[in-house]
Amino acid sequence: MMKKRVACIGDSLTWGFSLPDPRRQSYPALLQERLGEDYVVRNFGCNGASVRCDADLPYVQTLAYGESRAWNQNIVLLMLGSNDATPWDWDAAAFRSDYERIVASYRELPFTLPKGNQVVSGSMDLVWETAEGCVLVDYKNYPGYDNVMDAASDFYAGKYAPQLKAYAEALQAAGKKVRDSLIYYAVRGVAVRIVQ
Repeated sequence: MMKKRVACIGDSLTWGFSLPDPRRQSYPALLQERLGEDYVVRNFGCNGASVRCDADLPYVQTLAYGESRAWNQNIVLLMLGSNDATPWDWDAAAFRSDYERIVASYRELPFTLPKGNQVVSGSMDLVWETAEGCVLVDYKNYPGYDNVMDAASDFYAGKYAPQLKAYAEALQAAGKKVRDSLIYYAVRGVAVRIVQ
């Protein structure tokens, strides 16, 4: 069985600043002990990091962020925000927007797939790994749903089949079985299965 990868994202509270031995005493290290051998927990904490992109040290501009995105984790734990909680600089709307952007970046799975003389690259919105194989989910924000099944419509869900096929091929090249492909219209809460 493959070990589940747990990425602990955060600031100095995650990294373990002020602890005598952060490598053994930080919460990611203690979590590794509790979870046991079926999990690999990594500490991607960065001292002084903030959620806000206009802060002195935005987390998304740190080496820890880049390494965590490249690690291909199964589970992400986010504990960021204490460095943003200053009364002279607090902006709830900006904090929420930048936090949502960070969360979304961990939902997406980057991929690169050589195809003949070309290289296809991008990000998959969601890959849900189950015992029976992966379920690919691509999010769309189109607010309608009546015409997503109409092949003559500009909003026809089937037009995304080549995109999902490329995602499936990338996963298969990585040794994963793809069980299903879905387009999810988040505004309406409607999912459409794409048959390859």
